Amino acid sequence: MKKSIKTMFFTLASIVSVSAYSQDMISLRNGEKIKANVKEVSESEVVFTYDKETVINKLPTYQIAQIKFKSGRVQKFEASNTQASDPNAQANALLEAYNASIGRKGQGNYSSNTTSPYTFNIPEPNYAGTVLLIDENGNTLGTLENQKVAIRTNSNAGVFIVGVGSTKTRQYVKGKSSPLRVKKGKILLLAKSINNFSNPNEVIEVFKLEQGKKDRSIVISEAHTYGGTKSSDIDYLPFNAYPYKGSSYLIELNIDQAGEYAIALNGSNLNFSLFGVD
Repeated sequence: MKKSIKTMFFTLASIVSVSAYSQDMISLRNGEKIKANVKEVSESEVVFTYDKETVINKLPTYQIAQIKFKSGRVQKFEASNTQASDPNAQANALLEAYNASIGRKGQGNYSSNTTSPYTFNIPEPNYAGTVLLIDENGNTLGTLENQKVAIRTNSNAGVFIVGVGSTKTRQYVKGKSSPLRVKKGKILLLAKSINNFSNPNEVIEVFKLEQGKKDRSIVISEAHTYGGTKSSDIDYLPFNAYPYKGSSYLIELNIDQAGEYAIALNGSNLNFSLFGVD
């Protein structure tokens, strides 16, 4: 009888032990913890699924502090290897060198330290291209207006009167101003991308729009009678961007000029996410 009770005790203890480690725990350097089922670990990335999900996700190892496996084993990732293995930082350096060589205005910049200073745990937007406005406490304030972009070409009076002048091609969206308004200063956005392994400068563009009577627009090319056609230089706003969860970016802007602004994601000029600054 005593043996039977002893056997039951150890069996119960084993069940409790197994249930305590039913999932792997991924601890990120920003303090976030993810309950997951780790499928694969390599030098550059960790492949996993979220708890009760089957979709495969990937995280670069430079974002991870450690993994505590359901077996109880702990695998730590050295912080000293972060910069060396950070493809975003390397890509950013190459892009900056290229931009400097051709005199191109920057499309913004982001911190080479990809560890976010924020410890939010906001759910990612459901669809790529969605951008949320958030505050510094991690509260969602609203979703940026999203519109399909149209193209329009206009010539000045000189072209019609004497055959000499200029023609401008614009991308525009309807409405004089965005219904989503924010105050000048620091602005935090959470943007869902296709993935967040790319250099943010390659997938995020932030720029100011010209405000018309019935629309907002930006000049993308200009043709002169004797000067040919050239693409317009767009003054992209600088920003800091940090990879967030599975496939989003946390974007930090500082805007001190009132006006209408747009964000284009993933190199797409077909849709703009829009907001206004007062």
